[in-house]
Amino acid sequence: MKTEIIHVNNQGKGISEALTEVEFAANRSGMGDRAARRLRLVAEEMLEMVRNITGEFEADFSAAIDDVKCELKLWADTAKFLGMDQSEDFTAESQAAAWHTEGVTGKLRGMMQSGFSNLRENEEELAEIGIRRADDAILKELGRPESEEAYVWTLESYGLSAFDALTLDNDESWAELGHSIIASLADDIRVYVFKDSIELTVIKNIREEKAAEGYAIAPEFDALRKVPVPKSRFQVRIVQVMYKHLEWKAPVNKGVRVDKSRIPSESSSEGSLHTLIYSSSKLSENEVAPCVLLLHGGAFLFPAMPYHYRLANIIAREVGCRVIMPMYELAPDFVPPIQQEEVFEVYCHILNHPTWYHIDPKRIAVIGDSAGGTLAAALSLMTRDRGVQMPVGQALCYPSLDARLTSDSMKRYRDVPVCNGDSIRAYYKLCRSDEYQGKEDYRSPVEAASLRDLPDAYVETAEFDALHDDGIAYAKRLKREGNRVILNETKGTVHAFDMAEKSSILRDAMDKRIAFLRQVLNMN
Repeated sequence: MKTEIIHVNNQGKGISEALTEVEFAANRSGMGDRAARRLRLVAEEMLEMVRNITGEFEADFSAAIDDVKCELKLWADTAKFLGMDQSEDFTAESQAAAWHTEGVTGKLRGMMQSGFSNLRENEEELAEIGIRRADDAILKELGRPESEEAYVWTLESYGLSAFDALTLDNDESWAELGHSIIASLADDIRVYVFKDSIELTVIKNIREEKAAEGYAIAPEFDALRKVPVPKSRFQVRIVQVMYKHLEWKAPVNKGVRVDKSRIPSESSSEGSLHTLIYSSSKLSENEVAPCVLLLHGGAFLFPAMPYHYRLANIIAREVGCRVIMPMYELAPDFVPPIQQEEVFEVYCHILNHPTWYHIDPKRIAVIGDSAGGTLAAALSLMTRDRGVQMPVGQALCYPSLDARLTSDSMKRYRDVPVCNGDSIRAYYKLCRSDEYQGKEDYRSPVEAASLRDLPDAYVETAEFDALHDDGIAYAKRLKREGNRVILNETKGTVHAFDMAEKSSILRDAMDKRIAFLRQVLNMN
């Protein structure tokens, strides 16, 4: 592939040519206009950030694109890059403060502006924000002698170090990070500092950008093609921070009221879980009603999203019941099977204390999407195996049910929007646990030794979804082993298509979900 090197400096010379070359290279590689524009935006912020560094810098820029990724690279002689009159404002002490307060762009600027000597003098502190000496493997990859000294900072290493250092209540740095264009759109950023030169590389994976345009996804889901697919621990953390307080601002629709509670759970780190209880406004406050336990999806990593709260509203209103929605704890801080145990304990609590929640204990159903589908299926199995009264029905929407990750859809849909085979494999790594021994059925229900004598099931799949085959395999096994099953294979859909609120396909699926819940709750 042709890689054109363009000389740029902070007076603007060569910058417009560099940005134009990024778009040309994107078009030559077969990327669509939208993907090319996003790539240009990454390059533009990259160059703008560098322009603001002290000194009359001169550097060489290139864009290399293949079928998998794009690398935007800028490298320069250290003296020319920093300028001989380096600002006194960037002492080792002031930079240390800047790296901890200015977010990603500030950290990149501070690292490049400091030069080699300041990095060498502050190795211990810099390790806390992901800056480390380059090892032999990195030097070899860069074509440098293994004896050479160098320092490297990557977006991923910063994410890991910052994740370990920050608590869930310290969101300032992460909030800034979420608003950084270069951090949000790039898949990785790398800065290498050598004694004689500096290299900045921004990596953008483009396979998903290109492939999404090739699937026959229904037009009403076009907006979902633009949804970022977080994969790294760093990106997961951003999403957690952005949505973690949504439960306290959960919207309430007309015809529904919501109460906040805490339900005991011995497996929870706090001994209880935040829980929302939705009720149809047709029910009086103390009126006994059927109950739906709603388990939100999110790969065990992500908090409930707006469409989960919308689903709770719709079920409460359309079924005419109470909906109990617990906020189980999230990986990677809390890894499965903690979530399965928390959900089981919540279920047992409401089953044993029906008057507290004004529910009919003989009419409790469970619904879950994606990882919530894992939990719903696991709950049905756990109640059967542990001799506890089972839910009257289980509704599983585009569920994750096969931990082997070897299905045809996992292999075929590695690059679809919202969630795909590559991201699911990354999530499994973040949720890795050694505590599954003897509990494989509850992580991978498709592999359960027996699926006999389980609640009636509604299983819904999305067409262009790496988890598509999970739902099909589970529904077939349920039916084969004597259970009643409704299988709804939606067409033109992607994972989490509930996000498209106005979709006619979603409305049809929602009608089927409601009909199933009303049936098993004996409300027809």
